[in-house]
Amino acid sequence: MTTTLTAYFARGVAGSAAKKGGFGGIGGAVAGLAVDVWLKSVNHADLRAWNAPPKEYYFCRVPTPADRKIELATPNGGKTAVTVDDGMVNLVWVKAANETTPLLVSQGKLK
Repeated sequence: MTTTLTAYFARGVAGSAAKKGGFGGIGGAVAGLAVDVWLKSVNHADLRAWNAPPKEYYFCRVPTPADRKIELATPNGGKTAVTVDDGMVNLVWVKAANETTPLLVSQGKLK
């Protein structure tokens, strides 16, 4: 984050100095154009976030047990107990980075 903020600040300072004509005359115009080209070449979308969505989704519908408790099991034998909130329709979503990491469980209810 520090690197990104420092680079952003440096680009802004360079662009501002060139555009204010710190070099004067034709040199300032050339410097301003060079900085504009440089800024356009380094400002691009950060696509790293596209690696984050899961590759697989699974859905199922089950009746809510009377004791409102469900047990989730992983392929490697891990188990997680979840107590479902009160509600007519409950949503429970589970996230697993891989087969060995603990399950991350969230829930909500619909009216």
